[in-house]
Formats: sequence, structure tokens, C-alpha cells
Amino acid sequence: MIDVVIPVGDFTINDKGVSVSDKLSRSFIFFGEELPVFITSTETLNRQLHSITINLKDALVQIDKNADCIIKHNDHVWQLDSSFIRKTVFNSDYLVNNTGQQGRICFRFHYMKQMPKIEETLLEANDLLPSFKPLTESLSVPTTLPVPSQPQLLTKTVELPVYSLMNMRLRNVAIRPTRNSSTSQVISSLDFQLARKFEEFFADEPSVTIESLSYELCDGNFKLPLEPMEKMVEFPLNMKRHDAYTINYCLQDSTRIINVTINYKIGSTYNIHTSWETEVCLGKPAASKSVVSSNTSTPTFYSAPKIQLPRVLALAQFHFLQQRVVVKKGVPFKVTLQIENTTPRKLNLVIYHHPKTALARTLVLITNDLKIPLLYPGSTFQCELEIIAITKAYHHNTKGIKVVDLDASDVADLGSSLSVLVK
Repeated sequence: MIDVVIPVGDFTINDKGVSVSDKLSRSFIFFGEELPVFITSTETLNRQLHSITINLKDALVQIDKNADCIIKHNDHVWQLDSSFIRKTVFNSDYLVNNTGQQGRICFRFHYMKQMPKIEETLLEANDLLPSFKPLTESLSVPTTLPVPSQPQLLTKTVELPVYSLMNMRLRNVAIRPTRNSSTSQVISSLDFQLARKFEEFFADEPSVTIESLSYELCDGNFKLPLEPMEKMVEFPLNMKRHDAYTINYCLQDSTRIINVTINYKIGSTYNIHTSWETEVCLGKPAASKSVVSSNTSTPTFYSAPKIQLPRVLALAQFHFLQQRVVVKKGVPFKVTLQIENTTPRKLNLVIYHHPKTALARTLVLITNDLKIPLLYPGSTFQCELEIIAITKAYHHNTKGIKVVDLDASDVADLGSSLSVLVK
């Protein structure tokens, strides 16, 4: 029988297995981490291991035991190359779900096990030929014969939750440098900040170290690194819990695929590499009278270009499960939002707070700039919005809570059906 070891801290490999210095058992995985996965057995693994299957939502990878991504340390200890997991399984747009939890990753290790031999009982000689007796004792027919057993294919499953510690969002807006310009440019703004799960898992860690961040244009196997419009952020970067950064890049209108890669460390235990490849989605170019503003360390609310586009969100369904809530001032509370994509196209949504009145500003959306996973036609998604009220008041509606579709640049107000009484 095989065993699976996924160490949390330092480890050493010997002839019999893997020794882990940290006795903590692994109960979760961080998206993009350099994940050490070991397969061990007291018997020779070459005769036992058959294949490996890895599943993370829409990413399904099947690996043969002779694949190059399996590192064979000795006959009893094999390792799944951590860079292979990072480049294949973790190379998904699933990471942009800012709720922190990414779902579950499932490892299935298929191996062969030799079952115990089965003895087949034979009829005695006198039952077959009752009128004859054996000439000598040596000619007696044995009553049992060993039957060779067939190896059986078994599966060992390891399933763990996956969390993302870094939130990233890309906003693309097409502009014309001047009113009469016939060509357009694309301003691509990359927002990134630590997820709420970081504070939950690392209460004693005040910050992370971002070693590098790259923004590349992709054309097949060719990648071209692009420099930001202004170098306001230097790497390595010591990023604290509530820090948020925005870096702006200038693209040509013909750009279609970009890749964002960020490498960061948490203490001396976790090295995380997150790579995100996505399309540059644009609506009609928006005219601009002035130069685009430079980077800022605080992300601003998303503002859709004032252009005429089909109303996509008018066809979608948004419902708060609690339409009237009574809360206390200064105490965070949660409301559940249900989204149903009844449109004929996929939705790429972000929920944010943009209050316009003094009363509306007394409600603060803690889960601001919440990225929703891609919703395909006919799918339904449910999320929680966390809010805190700073003043006693009655809010007949909360129209400052909005949703934007990044692909269509369409904005809709969500709060008209939510009433809040703050005591």
C-alpha cells in the first residue's frame, strides 16, 4: 500500500520515506504555492504506482507513472514536481474569486495491489472414481491447488481545500489620446492586495514579501515583458495586510492576451507563485480630453466609460435573501446575494460600493471590490457581502452597492431591494 506525504515545513528524504520536521498536519493548500507532494511505500513503487489524477474545478490532469514530472528519489520515495503543479493545475483564472476560498483540490493516486492467493478445492479421488483405489499413497490427488491472483487497481484519495492569499483584478479601458485622434490606446490597470484569508491564517505575520511582478504580452509561445507607465512601486515590496496597489500599463488596441505573474513569500515556509493569463476585454473606445492619471497606492472604485452599450445586466437576476435587516451600529453584519445568469453570454462581475449621499456613506462595504467567478449562461452563484454601519439610521435602500460587468462595461445598482435599520 502506498502513502502520501505533503509536508508543511522542512523535510528530509531517506531510503524509507520522508521525515517531516514540523509535526503539523496539512489541512489546506494555498493557491500557487510550491507544493511538495511525495508518494512513499515500503515496497518498490515501480511495481505499485500506476497513475495520478489531479482535479481542481475545471482543471483535470492525468499523469502516467513514467512521466517526466515524477521525480524518483529512490525505489520507495517518489515526488510530484512542484513546478508541474504550478504550471498546470494552478494555471487557472479560478484564482480571481476574491472570497478567499478557491474550492478543493483532489489528488487520486492509482496503484496496483497483489491480492492474497486463493486455493481452489478439488474433489477427492474416491468421489470421482469410487470403484478404484490409488495404487500407492504417492499417487493421491491433492485436494487443493494454488490459483495465481490478479493484481487489483486501487485508489488513494487526498482532498484538501485551496485558498488564495492575493486578490488581483485587471481593468482595461480604451481611450484616444486626443479628441480628434484616429488611433486608440488601452490603459490596463492591475489592482492587487492581500485577501482576508491572510489575516485569518497568519495572525502573527504583519506582511508578505513580494519578490517580483511581471506583466507580459502573449502571442502563442512568445511573451514580451511590458514596463509600467510610471515606476511608482519597487520590488521586492514589503506588503502589509491592508495595503493595496495599482499599476498602470499602456497597450495597443490590438493587444488581446496578457499574462500577470506575481511571486511572494510568507516567512520562511511558503513560497507562492501565481500566474494569471487573461484576455483584454474592451468595449467601444472612450474619448479622453486629458492625460491618464498615474499610479496610486490606493485603488479607486471602478467607473465605467460613458459609452452606449447593450444593457447586459438588465437581463440578469440579483436577489438579496435578506431584504430587511436590523443591525447594531459598529457591528459588522452579512447579507447573502444570489446571482442568476439569465443572459445569453458569460458575466465577468465585480461588486463594489459607491455611495453618493451622506446617509449612504454611513454604510461601509467591508467586502468591497468583490470579484465574482465567471458566470456562464444558466449558472447561479451565491456570495456574502459584509457591511458595517457607523451611524444609527434607517436606509430604505442601499443604492450605493453596485455591480459592474467588466467585459461589457455595464453597471447596475443592487441595493434598491435591501433595507437596513441601524440601532
